[in-house]
Amino acid sequence: MAHRSAISPNHNWVLVAEMDNGGWLPCRLVPFDGSSTGRIVGPASGGCTYVAWSPDGSWMYFSSDAGGRFHIWRQRFPDGVPQQLTSGATEEEGIAVTPDGRSLITSVGLVQSTVMLHDAKGERQLSSASYAEGPRFSHDGTYLFFVVPARGAAGHQYVGGELSRVDGELFRVNLETGANEHLLPGLTIRGYDLSPDGKRLVFSAVDPRGRVRLWIADLDLRSSPRQFSSMLDEDEPKFDQDGNIFFRAAEGGSNFLYRMKEDGSDRVKAFPSSILGLLGLSPDGRWVVLFQASSKSAASSETIAVPLNGGAPMTICDTICDPMWGNRGKLLAIHFQTTGPDRTVLLPVAPAGGMPSLPPDGPDLDPGSRLGTMKGAKIMDKLMIPAPISDQYAWMSQSVHRNLYRIPLR
Repeated sequence: MAHRSAISPNHNWVLVAEMDNGGWLPCRLVPFDGSSTGRIVGPASGGCTYVAWSPDGSWMYFSSDAGGRFHIWRQRFPDGVPQQLTSGATEEEGIAVTPDGRSLITSVGLVQSTVMLHDAKGERQLSSASYAEGPRFSHDGTYLFFVVPARGAAGHQYVGGELSRVDGELFRVNLETGANEHLLPGLTIRGYDLSPDGKRLVFSAVDPRGRVRLWIADLDLRSSPRQFSSMLDEDEPKFDQDGNIFFRAAEGGSNFLYRMKEDGSDRVKAFPSSILGLLGLSPDGRWVVLFQASSKSAASSETIAVPLNGGAPMTICDTICDPMWGNRGKLLAIHFQTTGPDRTVLLPVAPAGGMPSLPPDGPDLDPGSRLGTMKGAKIMDKLMIPAPISDQYAWMSQSVHRNLYRIPLR
């Protein structure tokens, strides 16, 4: 799926930054007339997030994480050798070429992300790394897990209370003692979830051929992690209350929701229509939250809750948002990050319902909308992850330190 593009000055070629289920792909050069799918340009070993042309069309510019961090590269059109222009501990985001073609303008800086805990004792920091993501409580509320990315932070996307398209190593903190453990050292994981009894971990990881596969591991480390056998790209795993695993599988150019047992048996398609992503399961196992193309417009998308025992889906929001249940299923936290600052709306859930009674047309994303003014609703200006069996919560303290720089070209 193409996310950003830049057309050549002569309008014959287009540079494209695109993604698939595995994350950002290398940059692609395609003919504007659509006569072919084009070819990879720039570093072939990294993901590409931004593209640009020199005013005379003789140079192509890319933002790529080849080598571990996002830096700017260039390549002479049409078939020169990629050259790295920037380096260092900071990262560059965005590319603008000056009209005379002698300089680039880019945003240079660092992103910091810290996992925090709010409980009866107050607030305290749980992660020590300068960048951590993907916090998730164990089902009994004893531990908090998080991921430290193996690469820089630029281009990361936080979805559904966990990592999406970010590789890293797993840590957990004992919330009573404060002890911090590095789990599965040396193993780079992607999205993950914990079994209901807290003894196993299901996760996705990229194999040496660039394919995304599902794995399961015992957290006591008494046996080696085991990869599920499949020919498809599979990710976004979620355990239900019975220990079944729901996940997203790429099939025939589309994504579908599947379900299987922990041993990989009884693999079935759990939802007939194609989806964009799997965002969550309700604690009672009655609802699955999906991100899909909008039923109202092919050009937009929506987040829906689908009853697994049959019935009509419920629209949660008319774009992507992150629903997370907490406090024994009595709370639904909906995280929005498409309208500026991180914001979480907290809604009470009836014990027998699993979902609050949302407006039929889906809530407006404006924080002053009817979603935020629903009975019992509360708005928090932070990215909040509720605990499963109490009113404590984790939250992400994120800061961006950037400045615009001019980079002379030689």
